[in-house]
Amino acid sequence: MAGITIQGFRSIFRTFGAPSGSVWKWAQSFASFLLIALVLPALCSPLAAQTVTDTQAETGLAEAHPQGWWPNEGAAARNAYTGPRACAPCHPSEFNGWRNSQMAHAIVPAVESPFLRAHPHMSYQRGPYTYRIDLIGGKAVYSVTDGQNTLSIALLWAYGTGVVGQAYVFRANGVYNEAEVAFYPVLGRLDIVAGLVRALPPTLQGAFGLPLIPAAAQQCISCHTTAAVAGGRLDVQTLIRGVTCEACHGPGARHVAAMEKASRPIKSAANTIFDPVRLDPADLENFCAACHRSSLLVEREGLHGLDTVHYEPYRLEMSQCWIMSQRLTCITCHNPHQPLQQNPVGYDSACLSCHSARPSSAVALSAAKACPVAARNCVTCHMPECRLPLSPFSLSDHFIRIVSAGDPCAKS
Repeated sequence: MAGITIQGFRSIFRTFGAPSGSVWKWAQSFASFLLIALVLPALCSPLAAQTVTDTQAETGLAEAHPQGWWPNEGAAARNAYTGPRACAPCHPSEFNGWRNSQMAHAIVPAVESPFLRAHPHMSYQRGPYTYRIDLIGGKAVYSVTDGQNTLSIALLWAYGTGVVGQAYVFRANGVYNEAEVAFYPVLGRLDIVAGLVRALPPTLQGAFGLPLIPAAAQQCISCHTTAAVAGGRLDVQTLIRGVTCEACHGPGARHVAAMEKASRPIKSAANTIFDPVRLDPADLENFCAACHRSSLLVEREGLHGLDTVHYEPYRLEMSQCWIMSQRLTCITCHNPHQPLQQNPVGYDSACLSCHSARPSSAVALSAAKACPVAARNCVTCHMPECRLPLSPFSLSDHFIRIVSAGDPCAKS
């Protein structure tokens, strides 16, 4: 989906309280300094007007990365990849969980989209423009008319599994474009792509699609697939659909060969594949942020407040849970080998490993407060659903905090 444009500059940077004590006060002061260091660069960035092109996916590594595999690096040859089924014999649990996950279905041919199959003829009216997506003759045909002229084309890909929405991409005159409408389950219909200013385009061509600059198109495709970029070049003909094992663990052909030949495969082949869990928390956050958007990108774009809710690693890094724990990362709560946990109670164990009368974690904060209100459904209060500007949907805010009455994400 396209990024969110700047719409207001409300800041919701609030922090948890803490018990007294000289050591804790020093730690809290140091944490506040770190928080300011994270927030201040974004507040001081030039507030240049943003466009959809400006706020597309990050088009390069946020910073130098540790030696080893990195998402979207794209340097390996295509024949270095095996595909996820090669991993199944040794890792059946991970493989079976992953293939039912949102990661596995991050991209599908548009004609195979469950939403389009359930709604084979959809339209959306925007001023003089009528947008349509129709399943016709084995194709997902996208068209826009102003009543006199019509532009139409077959869609290539459907991006996203519909947790919040699904966007569509086509290629015209050698350029990848995002269709100007997307499907939103919360509405049960098409609507304008999230983040897009609602002013009417002056021309039919302008209403038809959002051209993606080459670097953004490459990043967009590579974040939803595996091996789309190989040998430094984008090749959609040989990509592997979805975010597979090798998207995070690196090309697996060498590892599979070593496992097949080794007499003691676990020991002798361990160094032939990359394991992100070995990264320290900061590097692991940047690892995930290669697709889920980094703090550096927020600073570079000059984004603030609700415009950054969709940048989960950045929001998490603002929270005192991340700053003070020195261990909290994306995979603390999200298992990439399993479908996304939809039940809030499923995240309680991660919260209570620190925030309970008897923390279960060996590295839990000794000074972490137990919640005086409840011991269940922690995220419903401390990770509120925030409505994104210029969008029809809300997202759970990864800026973990005590939400005050004046917070723009507070429950009404």
